[in-house]
Amino acid sequence: MVVQQNTQSAQQIKKHLIKVNERFFPPLNTYINLEEYAQKLFDKAINFEALDGSVLIGLVAGYHNIEENLFFISNVSVDPDFQGKGIARNLFGSLYAYCYKNNIYQLKLEVFKQNKPAINLYQNLGFELSTDEDERLTLIKFLK
Repeated sequence: MVVQQNTQSAQQIKKHLIKVNERFFPPLNTYINLEEYAQKLFDKAINFEALDGSVLIGLVAGYHNIEENLFFISNVSVDPDFQGKGIARNLFGSLYAYCYKNNIYQLKLEVFKQNKPAINLYQNLGFELSTDEDERLTLIKFLK
């Protein structure tokens, strides 16, 4: 496995999102258009990509909110065939390095309350509850 930044095409991102779609709770395609989302990630996000050969097997993507000087994580996904191998943790390590290099010390993300595996991952990575909305939780992590 190799971790790179912003090397995958919108089509490769879309293919990955289709593969991981059912791992989201609820499935990703029930609340976003996968093709449009893949294009948005390609065009505007900072993407940390885990590759097995030339195949995208893991993705952590987000945006640097300059006004608040925080990194908002929009997507965390790992191919089901590669889960449990530390790929998400490696991708977050690359994200942390990027943030330190760019003097960004706060990370933020939202997750549906029913997505218990993701919530467990984020808590294991040191994220803490910030807000509790109707369907979603907002979690934050400070890097200093």
